[in-house]
Amino acid sequence: MDIFYAILIGALCLGGLLYYRLWEQKEAYRRLLRWADGNEYKLETAVPRRFNERPAFMSSSVLQVVFHVRLRAPGIGPREGWVRMGGYFSGLLSDTIDVFWEQAV
Repeated sequence: MDIFYAILIGALCLGGLLYYRLWEQKEAYRRLLRWADGNEYKLETAVPRRFNERPAFMSSSVLQVVFHVRLRAPGIGPREGWVRMGGYFSGLLSDTIDVFWEQAV
């Protein structure tokens, strides 16, 4: 009977982790679109970057979601940059959004 409880607890933990990851992905895209609309940007591409694919100049934690974006800004033209969402320790539980622009395309 003890093995049953161990398997049950393991399955519940795995299910909870899977649910959080799916929520995190959906919530990150939702916040990115809301941020772009709020700043009147037209989002062309948004590629999520894993922790090891992020630029060296940007300090971020595994809990934060980072996108490399290409967008069109009114009156400015095309721009590329990095959008970091969430707090360093709180992840997407925080509404923080930081933007790091690259050179104009």
